[in-house]
Amino acid sequence: MKKYMVSIGQIKIGTEDDELCAIGLGSCVAVIIYDSFNKIAGMIHILLPTVLQKDAADIIPTRYADTGIKILLDKVIENGAKKSLLRAKIVGGAELFSINSKLLKSDVGKRNVIMSKKTLEKLSIPLIASDVGGNSGRSATFYVNNNKLRIKTLKKGEKVI
Repeated sequence: MKKYMVSIGQIKIGTEDDELCAIGLGSCVAVIIYDSFNKIAGMIHILLPTVLQKDAADIIPTRYADTGIKILLDKVIENGAKKSLLRAKIVGGAELFSINSKLLKSDVGKRNVIMSKKTLEKLSIPLIASDVGGNSGRSATFYVNNNKLRIKTLKKGEKVI
């Protein structure tokens, strides 16, 4: 069994008894795509909903829902998952700060959730469960062996979806 920590902009793939973990999800969203039959799963830790400047040299596509989830899908399939068996779960997207600025929209968590759901739908991956929104940070652990997602929410306790 291995426990993989998934930081912002990272993708990790797990099999069998592995655990995929994202700690400190505020407005960020963790998307998990998994194949329960073949015991393969992947998690991505998304920072923003979409790439704003397409020609920027320092773009890391796995930081964004619109580009990163497609990469996650490809990696899960490369590792033996079957597209027809894939399902998804998402967690995060809280609004922790009220930002009053024309440059920084304060609804980034909500926009991350919306774009993640739209991207999953576009890729024909059913969203099975989610724990999103609110104003508290979360940490999440996905267990590949049973497809359970354990979520710890600051000041609100723990639940499994």
